[in-house]
Amino acid sequence: MEEDGSDWPNRMHSNRPHLRRPFLIALLLVSLITGACSLYGQNPPPMTLHAYANLLQMPVLVLSPSLKPLPLISASKFAVSLDSGPKFRPTHVRLEGEDPIALSILLDVGGSDAQLMPDIDDVIAGLSPTFLRQVDHVSIYALDCTLTRSLYNVPADSTKLKDGVDAALRLWNSRGRRKQAHCKKAVHLWDALAVMTETLSSLPGRRVILAVTGGPVQGSSNTWNDLRRFAAASAVAIFGMTPHELLPNPEDALDLVCGLTGGVVLTTDKRKIRRDLQRFTDMLRGRYILEFPRTDNAPAGLHGIDVTIANSNAVIRSTGISVPITDPRILADPTTVPSDPSHAPQLGKRRILTPE
Repeated sequence: MEEDGSDWPNRMHSNRPHLRRPFLIALLLVSLITGACSLYGQNPPPMTLHAYANLLQMPVLVLSPSLKPLPLISASKFAVSLDSGPKFRPTHVRLEGEDPIALSILLDVGGSDAQLMPDIDDVIAGLSPTFLRQVDHVSIYALDCTLTRSLYNVPADSTKLKDGVDAALRLWNSRGRRKQAHCKKAVHLWDALAVMTETLSSLPGRRVILAVTGGPVQGSSNTWNDLRRFAAASAVAIFGMTPHELLPNPEDALDLVCGLTGGVVLTTDKRKIRRDLQRFTDMLRGRYILEFPRTDNAPAGLHGIDVTIANSNAVIRSTGISVPITDPRILADPTTVPSDPSHAPQLGKRRILTPE
């Protein structure tokens, strides 16, 4: 609730002649309203009151150390810190549930191992309508020598998904499902994911990339750190799915990219990929959406966001949020409802270091 801005002490000590002033103002307002009614008929034009959203939303993935689901966590156990500043409780915490998802799937057949690709058209098509709903939108990409897109931001319909995967893998299937021998100018994994992130960043919904890959990550002009910073600033969570033989480790670059953008790397095989893709969609639905007030005085640039859960050893992965700089014109607009700065979180002094 906004505080009353009236100057009560001064009003109580005013002398009697000044009491006529509110009466004169009231008469003036009546005259203005009467004039407006005459100009526009019996009903004056409605006044427009501008209200601007001041709450930020951040998807947070919470799993057990073995990347399994956990029982529902109380909202009171969550705490957030910005740039290592004081911890604060989110204004609201809820499960993602049926929020629309904007999902881009990358099928990487450019590496030496594409064992997850046979029959993946039926597997992805089978996600609809139980695991991917009509409100969810899907794009399909293939990474061979080049990056191609066969489906762009279409509702998650089973037939469209199957056709999109088949079109994306048509050249690979025509070669007998073998890696292309020579590439004049190959596109590599980090660059492909950067292009997908840029395209996804303008779409509504909870933005997610799933990279089904077993290939090498060398050769990109973008580093893994470039990619994760770009994805975090674009509120895009990156997940990976690799064959079991490529178990991720803390030094693995794909695991770092996924972990620092709000995702994880899942391992699977041809027999279990259907189950693991369903598990992936369940992870998305089971993320927590944390809401908290935007800080108007946050300087431009990258900021660190740390989410903790009291008395827990859970794996916590936060998706980045894009914080716009406050528009001075909005703050100066007399019809704007001001926010209460006392509710905004305090930033710490520890900023994210960026390479020169």
